[in-house]
Amino acid sequence: MITIQNRPPNTPSTPSGPTTGYTAIQYTFTTSATDPDGNRIQYTFNWGDGQNTTTGFYDSGSTVSAKHTWSKSGTYNIKVRANDTDGASSGWSSLATINIENAPPNTPARPSGTTSCAPNSTHEYSVYASDPDGENVHCIFDWGDGATTVTSTLSSGSLFKASHTWDRLGTFSVKVKVIDSAGKESPWSQPTTVEVKLTSSMTIATSLSAVARGEKLAVNGSIKPPHAATVTLTYGKPDGSQIIVQVKSDQNGNFNDVIAPSAVGTWSVRASWSGDDNHFGSSTSPITFVVDPALCSVTFESNATGISMLVDGLNSSLPQSFRWLEGTAHTVIVEESHYFSTGGRYVFKRWDDGHLDRSRKIII
Repeated sequence: MITIQNRPPNTPSTPSGPTTGYTAIQYTFTTSATDPDGNRIQYTFNWGDGQNTTTGFYDSGSTVSAKHTWSKSGTYNIKVRANDTDGASSGWSSLATINIENAPPNTPARPSGTTSCAPNSTHEYSVYASDPDGENVHCIFDWGDGATTVTSTLSSGSLFKASHTWDRLGTFSVKVKVIDSAGKESPWSQPTTVEVKLTSSMTIATSLSAVARGEKLAVNGSIKPPHAATVTLTYGKPDGSQIIVQVKSDQNGNFNDVIAPSAVGTWSVRASWSGDDNHFGSSTSPITFVVDPALCSVTFESNATGISMLVDGLNSSLPQSFRWLEGTAHTVIVEESHYFSTGGRYVFKRWDDGHLDRSRKIII
């Protein structure tokens, strides 16, 4: 009688993976082994820190991977052995060595804070800082003008704040890096760009608070400090649409414009300028003015004087002139005949446009 015994898997290859790394970061190692009997194989990785990882079963000869994270710095020896489906085990593989260092803090986000300010004004910036190992950390703020601020040390994940005052005009990049208790440094954050300029202000006024449609209205104002610059005037029409006009201010900062508004209703106008290298732009609040319907002159006359007529129910005599608002309607009735004291008689015949009815409605 012949007894066939199960043979153990062959010793796996030396685990393949990185030779250096950082705490709290996961690394992958691979190996492979064959089984003389063709059995499927399970692998046990020993990570050298008291922890093991056991895989599922794989076909003989397959390349298998496993992942691990070390929590403390040090040098670790990694080995692996194989077990087949019948329970037979190989010997341990040769050792792979990895040197784990303390991980640097995570790169902080761009610092939060204002992106524009006046010189000699103090502003606060903040950032969250964390360390993969959970170590206490502190931050260094670089203000872009040669100055830095070192914060106090706080626990990982804390919000760090620092304030700074720029004493000159310019554009500055504010960035932050994090340092843990082991002295490891993160990369610098992306910068927050800060423009330091002088402030400006504007005034605006209209020559009248109300005008008739088509009449001219003057708009004037100024920039302070005085600047010769391009000023944008934004007129808001009653229907919600806008008219954009650009004018130039003189060296004293004064500007003006003249408009003859064509739409009846309430208008608005505001002024703005975009600033320059040393000054922030500014704008005014909108001011309003009213455009009323236009007054139209209408004259009634005849080849005979003293003729009577009714205008909107009121007696009048020819010749006569009226000033009526556009868009209004008026009723005019001339008398049919008239006897003059000096003799003679007037009889209505027609209007000069050929209209034959004594009564007519006139729309302005």
